[in-house]
Amino acid sequence: MIIAFLGKTVKEYRKKYPILLSSIHLICPICEGSCHNHCWYKRKVREPELITIVILRVKCTKCGATHAVLPDFIYPRGIYSEPEREATITGCESEGRTQEMASLVQSVKTTQRWITRYRKTIKPVIAAFQSILARLGVYDITVTGSQLEQLQELNCQVEKVLKPIISSCWFGKLNILLSWQNMRLWI
Repeated sequence: MIIAFLGKTVKEYRKKYPILLSSIHLICPICEGSCHNHCWYKRKVREPELITIVILRVKCTKCGATHAVLPDFIYPRGIYSEPEREATITGCESEGRTQEMASLVQSVKTTQRWITRYRKTIKPVIAAFQSILARLGVYDITVTGSQLEQLQELNCQVEKVLKPIISSCWFGKLNILLSWQNMRLWI
């Protein structure tokens, strides 16, 4: 799976995706070979209304693997947009909101599932960002605070080395970096 900035919202994506996709050189996250267009499929996204979009699949010319090219505002295999998930998770984890209070568009069960998944993956995501920094030559890494604050600090350190990534939301930006080197982790 390749995560890329393809517009800030679903509506912007639907208007501009051909132009934005043509401006990106797609590289296989497995072998770093070049990719070419393979096919398209439909996907539903809730932001807050349900909208159908098309997703490009590409094929690597080197290893033959196929990858979906997802816009950064969608969670892989999820239906809700990343800004919805981000607001819910940060509301519960940082602002002390209850899961019932944080459930605006989605059901409380969906909120519970998001929080459970977040708590299960936050430590590996933090470790992945430390690994990204090490690959970029930054080895002196000290972060403190809550896990969410640690992740924010690690992201700031990555952005000092790389150019800031344009993104529709913070979770989207993190997912772009996590798709690097086929880590198979998502926040």
